[in-house]
Amino acid sequence: MRGLEQSDSKSNVLHTHITNGVIPIHIINGLLLVASLLAIAFIAAFYLSILLSIAGFVRAVLFKIPGPETLAITMSLFCIVFFSIVFGATLPLLLKSVGTDPAHSSTSIQVIMDILGVVFTVGISTVLLDSPWGHRMVTLLVGGG
Repeated sequence: MRGLEQSDSKSNVLHTHITNGVIPIHIINGLLLVASLLAIAFIAAFYLSILLSIAGFVRAVLFKIPGPETLAITMSLFCIVFFSIVFGATLPLLLKSVGTDPAHSSTSIQVIMDILGVVFTVGISTVLLDSPWGHRMVTLLVGGG
């Protein structure tokens, strides 16, 4: 718990949630249970996804990217960051549970996220920019399509 308190600002937000009882922490022999670690990972994933999506949105607006494409970029960025953090937290635990060295997860996560990043971007862009439902959603959200 001490290391969590001394970490960077992301962890300070998480520490606030822990001390306010938002995340139930169960300590057994000084170790956090897996459920608590995963709860922290999901909260970190959500906050970082929001923060980086806002940064991507601002950059797209500054570069005068049209509204529908800006929306697709922002949504893709949110998904990529969120799932990257979630997979980064769960894959080592999964590998350890099946008896494999968790250190192998770092290269696996890179490959998985490279592939998923393309899949998310192409999928979200296709749905938002090339489908009748996407055109309706873009019209509602950004006022044009």
